[in-house]
Amino acid sequence: MIFLFSHLCLKIALIISIISDQDFKSKKMKPFLTFCAICCFVGIFRLPIEYYTFLRVLVSVGALIVIYNFLSHKEYNWSTIFIIILIIFNPVFPIYLYRKSLWIPIDTITGILFLLIAFAEKRKKKRR
Repeated sequence: MIFLFSHLCLKIALIISIISDQDFKSKKMKPFLTFCAICCFVGIFRLPIEYYTFLRVLVSVGALIVIYNFLSHKEYNWSTIFIIILIIFNPVFPIYLYRKSLWIPIDTITGILFLLIAFAEKRKKKRR
């Protein structure tokens, strides 16, 4: 079990090093954010606890990358939303809600937010 966890951490570190320098619209970010969203949507179903541990790690890494990118672009509203997501899905000090009915809307909203970040077009401010 410890070997699998350390292997997962190494993979996550590799993903972070590849993706963290990318913008949201790059070819590397869209698939990763889409994968985070799909995993959140799959989390709606009743699955083994190991999947939810994996989901916590994956969403936390995704949220960290999104927070880093938003803070580097000085977009503090979105970074605040993903800080809340990071706190909820934190694998180090997990928050247990004990009821599946409470996690379903959280997983759904988180998946929608990841898709929104991956595919929404950024508005350009008009200068006069």
